[in-house]
Order: sequence, then C-alpha cells, then structure tokens
Amino acid sequence: TADKMAAWGKIFRDIWVENGVEASRIVLTGAPRLDTLVKRKFNERKYREQAGIPLGKKLVVFATQPSYATNNPYDMTVRVLKALKKFPECAFAVKTHPMEDPKKYKEILKNSGSDAIVLHKTDLYELLNTASALITYNSTVGFEAMLLGTPVIIFASNQEHVREYNLTDAVLRARNDKEFEQALEAALNDKGKVRELKR
Repeated sequence: TADKMAAWGKIFRDIWVENGVEASRIVLTGAPRLDTLVKRKFNERKYREQAGIPLGKKLVVFATQPSYATNNPYDMTVRVLKALKKFPECAFAVKTHPMEDPKKYKEILKNSGSDAIVLHKTDLYELLNTASALITYNSTVGFEAMLLGTPVIIFASNQEHVREYNLTDAVLRARNDKEFEQALEAALNDKGKVRELKR
C-alpha cells in the first residue's frame, strides 16, 4: 500500500475517504497534465485535416469509458447516433478510452451507415478544443473539456454513479434519450446556456 496518494482535488479526495482511505494519506496535487493547457496554442484547421473531421461542421464527441456497471458504451454509441440524426449540421467522433479496442465502435458506425469517425490515438486537447460538445458518462475527459470551455453533457441513466459531476453546475445532464436531445440542442445552439456553463 502506498504511503501517499495524489488526488486531483477535493471531490476525488472525499470519494476516497468515503471508501476507506485515510485522509492523511491523500495529497491534493491538482492534475499536472493540465498545466500545459495554460500556454497551449491550438490549430483547429490543421487538426481537423489530420483527424479527418470535416471543415465547417460543428463537432460532437462521445468520450467512452470501459465501464459496464451502469452504461454499456456500445449501447450509448447507438443512442448518441440516433439523436444526432436530428443534427445533420454536425460531425460526430467517438473518442475511445486508451484501454479499449476501437474495433467494436468502428463496426457499430459502419453498420449504422454513419460517416462518423473513431479516434483512438489522437491529440486529446486538440480534439476537445475543436469540439462543440462533449458527451460522456463517467470520464475525467469531461473536466478537461470544461477547462477548454467545451460544453459537457453527462449522459447517464443513474446520475448517482457520476458523483464527481454532481457537485458542479457546469455540465448538462441527461438521464434518458429525450433529455439527451434537449441537452445536445442546448450545447450546440443555446449561446446563453453555454455562457452560463462557463461561469
């Protein structure tokens, strides 16, 4: 057992303490990898060309998480694709978790006739900077997107399983397909709501 554990912040520390980790063993460090974002220069056009994302289209990204406890990521992909049919002005990308095999997602997209893309090894921060909305259900990618000002939708039938996001008003929440469509509409087209999320 480690003598000390590094936590991104109070939310994660509190979760660990509730699960039996002694508070004295936890050191709040923040997320060092996010320090680079302060001075980062982005090139959206170049990134779109490299990643195969159409120019001139809003980009919706679904960040997967290999957890089947509450949300099957393959089922979620199908549900997101269905909702996106109402937003033909958008391009769609599935950003797979580094521990996942992207083949199944590619198969889902191919079988659905979608021209969406699967991104496995890509510059995450260029992707999040390019995105008009990020969808996830339990991934730290949501926090990274929030730092870059990208609207985040937490799509989870049981919001209790995404506690780290329940402590902020800076995300849109969807428990079912209807709420998801409403959240996507707000993220993409409601400038007032997007400004409110960034406060």
